[in-house]
Amino acid sequence: MKLFKNTLSNIQILEPFTYEEVSRVFTEASKEKRKISVRGLDSNRLKMDADEVLSLRNIKGILEFSEADQYVKVRAGTSFEELQSFLFSKGYMIPHMYWGSVGGLFSLNLPSPYSTWFGLPKDILLGATISTGLGEIIRSGGVTTKFSSGYKIWKVLSGSLGKLGVYLDVTIKVIKRPESIKVVKVDPKDSFKLAVSGKRPWGVICDSLSEEIQCYAVFGGFKDAVNEVTRDYSESTKGMPFLKSTFILNSRLGDELTLLSRVRGLAFLGTGTILADREVPLRLTRSFEILKKALDPASVLV
Repeated sequence: MKLFKNTLSNIQILEPFTYEEVSRVFTEASKEKRKISVRGLDSNRLKMDADEVLSLRNIKGILEFSEADQYVKVRAGTSFEELQSFLFSKGYMIPHMYWGSVGGLFSLNLPSPYSTWFGLPKDILLGATISTGLGEIIRSGGVTTKFSSGYKIWKVLSGSLGKLGVYLDVTIKVIKRPESIKVVKVDPKDSFKLAVSGKRPWGVICDSLSEEIQCYAVFGGFKDAVNEVTRDYSESTKGMPFLKSTFILNSRLGDELTLLSRVRGLAFLGTGTILADREVPLRLTRSFEILKKALDPASVLV
């Protein structure tokens, strides 16, 4: 394991190479009441109040890829963009977009322009190996969506910002890469209706980052079919709107645009989620508190 100090914060940074080293860090920290903040590729710069930083950048690599069962198993510190490039070369893809590590994708559980149809990251997560704040290594899940044995702890961790446990490797459902992906402009008044329509867009995204709310739809599939379903829309020359943010607001389905009118950000219609361009307060639920006591009773993970 590599150890060094951040020259600006004077916080010790730990870079383990094995799952056992990760486990030992948490076991010792739990006994000594030390606080640890977990990082992947440090692409989000989340605020922290920790004694040490655990970086997973060396817990990386693709472990397994199955075309027959359409899944890929990968270590958490792997770059999502590198994983997507590998899958593209095989004619497959993960129906999501993200800028950091694979572990970060599932720890944050952020929406993407494909989320109207494919859901959030946890919806394509089949299983995982995790470490709790006690240093326990737990392997859970399977390689098919029908796997249902046991408690889905790998799902519970998704969206917990690494405060309940840490992903070490994940098994992800992949899809065949479509012949065509097309982004079109949509009238905001018709956006939610389109999101839940039989046209089955991969995503309907609205943004309030400019003076007026603008909406877009993403379609994927065979080229002729995509062209047919988008024939009444004009193609977006700018592609999809983008916002590198980890701040999520939740709304009822269908109310995303109402909430978006009060904040600057992106709304992902049909998902009940908005990415805001500024920090929003976190609201911890009772179930989170119960799980925290079970998985990280010493509150090592911050």
